[in-house]
Amino acid sequence: MASTLKQQLAALNQAAPGAKRPKGGKPSLLFDFRTAADVDLQAIYELGSAGFEELVLLEPRYAPLQEPLFSRVAASVSRDQQPPEVVARLDAAIDEFCCLLTQHFLLPAAFKALEYLIRRFKANEHNTDSLMLAALPYHGTNEFVRLLQVLPLDPARGLWSWLAPAQSSGASLPRDLLVARCVNDPRVLHFLCQGARKLGTRKCRSTSFMSFYAVAMCEIVAAVQV
Repeated sequence: MASTLKQQLAALNQAAPGAKRPKGGKPSLLFDFRTAADVDLQAIYELGSAGFEELVLLEPRYAPLQEPLFSRVAASVSRDQQPPEVVARLDAAIDEFCCLLTQHFLLPAAFKALEYLIRRFKANEHNTDSLMLAALPYHGTNEFVRLLQVLPLDPARGLWSWLAPAQSSGASLPRDLLVARCVNDPRVLHFLCQGARKLGTRKCRSTSFMSFYAVAMCEIVAAVQV
């Protein structure tokens, strides 16, 4: 299994050589990184607010997150200048938003809202696990690849460092590679199980994540028994 995992990672590293993450500019889901640097925060806020309003129409459970994340007061908050207790509340709100987003990750409205969270609160740097929770059920899509492009994956460490080859190549994540990683890395398996525990509750119930989790666990169990 370990040998297979190395071969799959090597294949990801060689795929789509022209899709490497650009240097410079600002991380962005919607724009070229260099173009994003020319889009000011106010424009990003308006875009994110519009996306958030679309999401609220689909799912009222988003509504309480308007004040801590998408209000004009929140838009004026600089994360780096806040005391730890304020940062903790901000992280909790972003995590709750991402839990709900497991149902709507592929929608354009979702990327509008995430664009703002990334620009204003550096969610790609500080809330990587929350973003990955929202995105993992869609690991085979272009939207997942786009999110991966904005994450600061360190090849030397971290829960998601093994995805650095996919980030560099622009290749999507095959299910069998994810399963193999869960078999070989208990941290990733624990992340999936904890995600299922959280997203199986009434407050944050996500049929999309639970369906993904059920299929993944069946394949993980089968892989362990081989």
